[in-house]
Formats: sequence, C-alpha cells, structure tokens
Amino acid sequence: MSVLDTDVLIDYLRGLPEAMTWLDGSPSELFIVPGIAAMELLVGCANKQELTRTREFLRKFDVVWHEPREFARAYDLLAEHHPSSGLSILTALSQRWLWRGRFGCILSTGSTTR
Repeated sequence: MSVLDTDVLIDYLRGLPEAMTWLDGSPSELFIVPGIAAMELLVGCANKQELTRTREFLRKFDVVWHEPREFARAYDLLAEHHPSSGLSILTALSQRWLWRGRFGCILSTGSTTR
C-alpha cells in the first residue's frame, strides 16, 4: 500500500501524463490519501466545478486521518528540520505517520516513492 502525497494528486488532476499513467495503471485500493492532503486539494479548487471534480476523484481512495500524537511528532520534526531543509507540514506528518507505523505504507510523492 502507498500513501499518495499532494504532489501526485495535483499532477493527476492537472492531467500530467506520468501521474495519470501511474495512477490509472494501479488499483485505487493500493493507495490511501492523508486527510490533510485531501483538504489541501479542496483549498486549491477555484470554483464549484473543480471542487466537485476533486471530491469525485478523492472518492476512489481511502482518506485517513492523523491522530494527536502524530501531529505532536510532526511538530518536533518541523522544529528540528524546517530551518535547514524547508520541510513542509505535510511531509513532516508523512515521515512518522502511516507509512511505516500504522499501516506499513510507503509514501508516493512527485511521481516517486520514498
């Protein structure tokens, strides 16, 4: 199972061939989407039509939500690494959350896996 990062989801919604080929060629049940990534997609919608399209797209996947302790760990990672690396909130959550802990997943981001 892989966790889809916002980058991959945005690339797909924008119609980038690499992302579309990769996602369309894999069963959707192999992927999960962090709730925070799903919310980022909604915030990026410019109008109701985009919002409807995005919500329909997200229905293909299980959207899963972080727990308070996972946010606390992400906070610690940001405090330690953001100044030197530019670590984002979503990436900090990704590093310690589902991938290896809760679901034993890998993170799929920018058409690559980590």
